[in-house]
Amino acid sequence: DSSSTKKYYSAFSSFQEEQDAAAKLNEEIEGEGLVLLKNRNNALPLRSSETDVSLFGIGGASPSYGAQGSGTNKASAYQHQVTAVEGFENAGLNVYKSLVEHYAGISKNDADPQTALASYESGYKIYGDAAIVVITRQGGEGEQAEFSRTAYYNSNSTAKEGEKAHGLMLNPEERALIEYVTDKFDKVIVLINTTNQMELGELEDNDDVDAVMWIGAPGVSGFNAVGEALVGKVNPSGHLSDVYAADFTQDPVYYNYGDQSGAITSLGLNATSGEASKAYDESGNTIKKGTTDIQTVTYGESIYMGYKWYETQAELTAKATSGNGYYKATATNMPTNDSAVYDTDDVYYNRTNGVVYPFGFGLSYTEFEWSDFSVNYSEATRKFAVKVTVKNVGTVAGKDVVQAYYNPPYINGGIEKASANLVEFAKTDLLEPGESQQIEITFDIKDMASFDYSDANGNGYKNYELDAGDYIISLRTDSHNVKTLVGGGKSEYTYTLGSAYIYDGSDEAHNYNAGYGKNSEAIFSEDLTDTGANKNANGNWLFNTYGDPDVQTYVSRAGGSLELPTPVINGRYSANWVERFTAYNGYTSAKAEQFHNDYGMPYVTDTGLDTARWTQAAVGTTEKTEISLIDMIGVSYTEPYIDENGNVVVGSDADSQKWEKFLNQLTLEELVTISGGDHGASSAAPRYGKPATFAADGPSKIQQPMMFSGDKTGAQYDGTFWASEVVIASTWNTDLAYEQGTMIGNESLWMGVSGFWGFGLNTHRGPWGARAFEYYSEDGVLAGYISAYATKGATDMGVVVYNKHFALNDQDSYRNTADGCAVFTTEQAMREIYLKPFEIAIKVGGCSGLMSSFTRVGAISADNNYNLLNKLTRGEWGFSGDVCTDAGGGDAGDAEAFAGNDWPLIGYSTALSGEWDATKRNGLGGVVVDDKLNNTQYYSIRVSALHSLAGWANSNALKNGIDVDAFVGKADLTAINGRSASNLSVAVDLQAVGASKATYEITAGALPNGMTLKSDGSISGTATERGTYNFTVRATFDGCYETLEQDFVLTVNRAFNASLLKGKVGEELEISMNSDLLVVGDEYTEITYSCDSLPEGLSIAEDGLIYGTPTKAGTYTIKVTATATSKSSGGGGFPGGGGFPGGGFPGGGGASTSVFTEEFTITVEEDAGSIVPPQDNPGNSSDNNSGNSSGSGQGTAIETKNVTSPVAVTGLVLSCIAIVSAIGVCIYVMRSKKNN
Repeated sequence: DSSSTKKYYSAFSSFQEEQDAAAKLNEEIEGEGLVLLKNRNNALPLRSSETDVSLFGIGGASPSYGAQGSGTNKASAYQHQVTAVEGFENAGLNVYKSLVEHYAGISKNDADPQTALASYESGYKIYGDAAIVVITRQGGEGEQAEFSRTAYYNSNSTAKEGEKAHGLMLNPEERALIEYVTDKFDKVIVLINTTNQMELGELEDNDDVDAVMWIGAPGVSGFNAVGEALVGKVNPSGHLSDVYAADFTQDPVYYNYGDQSGAITSLGLNATSGEASKAYDESGNTIKKGTTDIQTVTYGESIYMGYKWYETQAELTAKATSGNGYYKATATNMPTNDSAVYDTDDVYYNRTNGVVYPFGFGLSYTEFEWSDFSVNYSEATRKFAVKVTVKNVGTVAGKDVVQAYYNPPYINGGIEKASANLVEFAKTDLLEPGESQQIEITFDIKDMASFDYSDANGNGYKNYELDAGDYIISLRTDSHNVKTLVGGGKSEYTYTLGSAYIYDGSDEAHNYNAGYGKNSEAIFSEDLTDTGANKNANGNWLFNTYGDPDVQTYVSRAGGSLELPTPVINGRYSANWVERFTAYNGYTSAKAEQFHNDYGMPYVTDTGLDTARWTQAAVGTTEKTEISLIDMIGVSYTEPYIDENGNVVVGSDADSQKWEKFLNQLTLEELVTISGGDHGASSAAPRYGKPATFAADGPSKIQQPMMFSGDKTGAQYDGTFWASEVVIASTWNTDLAYEQGTMIGNESLWMGVSGFWGFGLNTHRGPWGARAFEYYSEDGVLAGYISAYATKGATDMGVVVYNKHFALNDQDSYRNTADGCAVFTTEQAMREIYLKPFEIAIKVGGCSGLMSSFTRVGAISADNNYNLLNKLTRGEWGFSGDVCTDAGGGDAGDAEAFAGNDWPLIGYSTALSGEWDATKRNGLGGVVVDDKLNNTQYYSIRVSALHSLAGWANSNALKNGIDVDAFVGKADLTAINGRSASNLSVAVDLQAVGASKATYEITAGALPNGMTLKSDGSISGTATERGTYNFTVRATFDGCYETLEQDFVLTVNRAFNASLLKGKVGEELEISMNSDLLVVGDEYTEITYSCDSLPEGLSIAEDGLIYGTPTKAGTYTIKVTATATSKSSGGGGFPGGGGFPGGGFPGGGGASTSVFTEEFTITVEEDAGSIVPPQDNPGNSSDNNSGNSSGSGQGTAIETKNVTSPVAVTGLVLSCIAIVSAIGVCIYVMRSKKNN
């Protein structure tokens, strides 16, 4: 019943209109996301007199607009890629073009700019108001040469540096360029065109560099916003989504990352790159999947990653005795910038192991004051409400960001706690000078809880916990600086919790996931002592992520200090860990029961399906199902599960039971096709009402998927090339994120794409990741809320958003080697940082899709990790949706399906095992694998199919319930040459299709000259030439649902024909005109004929009779003209569009005429004469004399006779005056030739 269908409509009248709006939105995102890092003496914005600029660096000529990844790095054909030069010129700047051309011709910056640029220096006098230097870095998906490697540095520089050189520091060419430019120009601005953090201390401390602005990767149109920010049309309001440290080799992540080159360098070892990160057994043999060595990485910093490391070190340093603090030992290496906006005496900012720009940092062209700070806590709701008033006290309009942090109590030796933790944030509206706005931030007290994965505090629990003590809640401008209020004092509040609060699941108040699912408990932390004692106790042993305690170690602040982590190199793993690494080697569904029993995972017993009453349609069933997929729109379901006794439990609610009935209609083969097939381009299944569906890659854009080809694919266009995710995160604006998601949803409607393989929710674990452009932040809360609102925007438009890559895909080195790089970390770090964006996107954003990662989460690949994909997401977070693999995944489809990975991506399908045996289970039937009933396999197949079907049913895949396949081509359209089109249309019945409106357009071929296809599908106008015309039409329903294109054939026939008569020279010949095709309406029509160039001896009467006695043999071409006159003297006249040009004959008094001309060939022979009969089909352009008497333009010519009998019809001829009766019968009247 399509009337119950949830409707999705585009806000735009065309795809081009949407693309234009999206490009403007992208400019807005870039304008709010770019971050002003330095602005010495208010160098920016440029004054109105400072319009002539010189652009330096290869990044100015060839900037990074995005990066090479799953969303691609190019503009849509419907959008224009705005270059840096164009963006600056659009903002009113004049750019030194010859200098830009120099950089366009080189691949590396000049080693000696003094020499290389000497010939351009004369132009500095003209373009000397400011020098703009662009520093660019670009990564990409699958990059093995991460930025941490010296190799990357050396390949992008003509000079070489020491072993600790890396790709995220200025190279010698860039330093030489900065030195050159600051010598030549009074005003120097540096733009940082990269999505990775860079070491920028030397730019911040260089007093000759006036301004530094981070612009990220601006996408298709973002350079317009960059130009406007330079001149002040845009006031920067972005804040960093990552911390910018002084020396990345002193960051804890450096010691365990990628191929471990950083760790090797830090230890001064001489090891082959990539060898050190392999997993070895106790005998020193590499552990393998097949013949490939398994790689590993350990997040040794645990929760102390990014700003949480630096802020915790700041607190520990402040509390330490003199000389013992982490930063105090390096306090002599302090910033030298004489106009820094921060306290240059604060050791936090030291240039050895400190910070240049804190997380959340960002400057503005105006100033803001905060006042009226208050914090209220409600015991009833267990929520905090934090309020503050923000006032613009500067001279230009601007936006400010309010960041809420908490510092929890740390108990020595207990649960690890970072000293600063973002809990929520808000961005103001655009405030004019003097304007104020009250900001209110709310959050739940449980948002300050820490996850105790090891029962560190010895209270017997492994859950989220709030230790007793003081929780300091503060509003900050960045992670380090608490805002000073008007009148003095800090925006800081202490909340004291009198006793510990443990989320143990004892009731809803103690359920961390209340309203979503089961309480959170440690499911990745079994057997931390590596004894194997709990191997099959609760199903958690296999999924440990902590690692081997003899290999993996993690930092702790116990004892009052926090030391850099110990690199994990050449780790030798115990037999328990070898078993985990290789557990799925050789897995088959036939072995599933024993496998699950060994590792404590659930499986369905022989009687476990008795209560579920599952059954399937007989093999080969073809008749349509009683319940169609469209009937399932808006129907929810309770997630089926296997209980502790091996029984399948399905929801008893009406919605769940409706899904049970729907699924029972399908065959096993249909279920397998769904759960084992690629959904990128999924074929239609008319039997149960599923249309063809499509999904596309992201997140940088909706990319026309690689599996599509040609025009008839359902995905006609690329989507908007967005500014990178890190730019969106740097806006700190959830409203903009929602707008972006909504715009992606609009694009999906026009493109016919209902699935989006994005957004990227992995974490910036340190600065090194070559794919950082596709991820938001180092912080799980910021990434979580930005992604949640982007997800919600797209989901509200009917898109299934597959947020990726779930989980721990935070580097690309070895990501898909031997079922993925094995990532080890504490469950606390997983939950508080790396899983947090996915959790918030599901709980807040309503995310209904996930893409699993190549990565091993611990030793087990994410794509068949039961605890990750089932216990956590569906069990705890209440996730209701489907999960796909990343580009094929790693393990067998059978194992993936049971784990909760519902289908493989991009055609890497492995058919799931099992055949249907209708005799099993007392006639209900069952799945048989290797001649044995396998209820667990049946469960896996059916539940996976349920997830996907529900996703389609509740997305725009069903196209508002429209039956787009009802639009089909036609080969029998006909029209009359010279006559206005009548009842010609390519349109379908909207009610039958289920659409509210439709538009049609020709995409190939053409109609005859004089005829037009209207947007409503009707064909209007008058054909001016006979022939056969082929054309292709695309229909668009409800404004945006395009169908596959369909082919049509229109045949233009004669307006009238002549009868076929025979005669000979000297004998009387009579040829009558057949004018049936001109009869319309319910009135008389008078038709008169004329002709030129008749053969000698022949004449034409007004009624069209050609008569006489030909005197000369030959072939004669004649043109006969018919003039049709309305005889109506009143009333309604002939209807418009009924057959006569100009809309028919009008009612009322006046007559009107229409003129038609046809050409014929008469052959007069010595003994007979005739019109040459047609040589091909009626209507063919080579047919001179063909015709018919039917209004359809088809049929044969009417046979007439020479009137020779004086008895029968003496003196009479056939007249072309016709009467059309109410039932459409043509009556021909005979009258005297003398009266003609």
